[in-house]
Amino acid sequence: MKNIVALLTVFILFMTQSASAELYDPDEVQVYIVPMIDFPEPAAAQLSKILSDDMKIWVKSSVRLGDLEAATLPGTRQLSGDSIIEKSYPIVTKLPGSSKNTMYVLLTTRDINSETGAFRFQFSMHHSEMRVSVVSMARMIEFIDGKPVVNHLVLNRLYKMCKRAIGEQYFGWKRSTDINDIMYSPIMGMPDLDRIGIHHKENDDENEVEPVDKNRISI
Repeated sequence: MKNIVALLTVFILFMTQSASAELYDPDEVQVYIVPMIDFPEPAAAQLSKILSDDMKIWVKSSVRLGDLEAATLPGTRQLSGDSIIEKSYPIVTKLPGSSKNTMYVLLTTRDINSETGAFRFQFSMHHSEMRVSVVSMARMIEFIDGKPVVNHLVLNRLYKMCKRAIGEQYFGWKRSTDINDIMYSPIMGMPDLDRIGIHHKENDDENEVEPVDKNRISI
């Protein structure tokens, strides 16, 4: 895990060293990118700048959270995404500039899953009422000769999942059956994640897909 964190920090800083977000000065932070204890702060900061530039809102990164002591799912090393969201909520909502409209995206390198066990894993989980999402890059990592590699493809996967979360939770974007839309659903694995586009086609009612549960949404 330490190797992945180190690779992520070095690569994202190299790739985005010239990235600079436009200055947004609304009355409140619109979206917080919150790295968990295992996720590097510099990578979260650079990601927030890129998302700000792309989505034209104030996406701000925070310092790392302390250890949430989130529950581990029985018989696995996967963290409960439900537990992460519930334990982080009273903490992230106290971040400076937060309001009832602020949305929070937590980042982790750990594997996550739902307590329902309906899937083998989840790239991300969301709670619409709390306005909190957690994105895991554990399954996004490339392995070459048995060693973890963080490259442009891996970072593109992370970026897509964060943008999807913000689109759905903050902007209210609907899910789509168009594979070229970033809101394509369902994403059942890495091939789907790599195929989807990076933009959302708004006002395309024919492709809208409602989530099964309005509060707890799968990938």
